[in-house]
Amino acid sequence: GSNDYDSLTYTQEVNTDCIKNNNDRVWSSESESMINVCVYICTVTTNIYEGDKLWKTNVQKKHGDCPES
Repeated sequence: GSNDYDSLTYTQEVNTDCIKNNNDRVWSSESESMINVCVYICTVTTNIYEGDKLWKTNVQKKHGDCPES
């Protein structure tokens, strides 16, 4: 017979979830004080399935400046 490993397929599912944070405080050397800035915090979750069974999950956090509106 054929072996079972051939029937396994790997599928990747990526979810990106972004939160806008207006209250991130950074030091401003110009004004020599703490100021509020807007940052985007994105959580990127990658799920890899082996057949229909969840095999591996990888979570990454990314920070970025808020896009200009």
